Amino acid sequence: MSYKTAAKIFDLYCERLINLDKLGKYKKYGYSDLNGYDIIDISNAMKLLAADRLFNTYTLDDNKKAELKKYASEDGAALINYFFHFFPDDIASKLKRIDPDDERGIIEYSNLTSDAINSEMYKLLNREETIDSFLNYCINIGRTDANYWGKVYDRLGILWETNDDKDPIYVLIRHGVNFQSKEKPIEVEIKLGGEIKPGENTKNILKKIKEIFFK
Repeated sequence: MSYKTAAKIFDLYCERLINLDKLGKYKKYGYSDLNGYDIIDISNAMKLLAADRLFNTYTLDDNKKAELKKYASEDGAALINYFFHFFPDDIASKLKRIDPDDERGIIEYSNLTSDAINSEMYKLLNREETIDSFLNYCINIGRTDANYWGKVYDRLGILWETNDDKDPIYVLIRHGVNFQSKEKPIEVEIKLGGEIKPGENTKNILKKIKEIFFK
């Protein structure tokens, strides 16, 4: 999963939640309304974006840490909404057929949605690390860790799937910035006075990244 894919999944999910009022009474989204992505994809996207926010935080004081944790907590709450508003397509189709003016509609709605918390999707998410816990892991390893992105992806158990030179995370990985390939070692960073100072090649890469993404 690349940064761009994570952002696309996150934006799609948020858009669906924002437009809930447009669905109408008793109507819910089908799984297919997420364009093939599922709850684990959304969870991983949120975690990857949390890791990226931390990586781009150069001064991690208490206020900034609290802000990052607030975002993670909000993402976690939004993730749980999946089980109230997204259902298998056949269930979503049946919900759309409920007459909103029929007083018995609430009974049919309850019968169709009562097993949401016992669904396979819920069981899958229940086995995943929470976004809060994942952010704490990222904070503990620190954005200056020489293999920050390698550890992030290992923790998530996913791979990046792009060779897009304009993807901010891929550019870092390709050039070995805070990433150590398992096949090939990267330029070693040197600690001076408690601060991590990148080598000249890394400085040039970071300069190039700023030119591409922060014009």
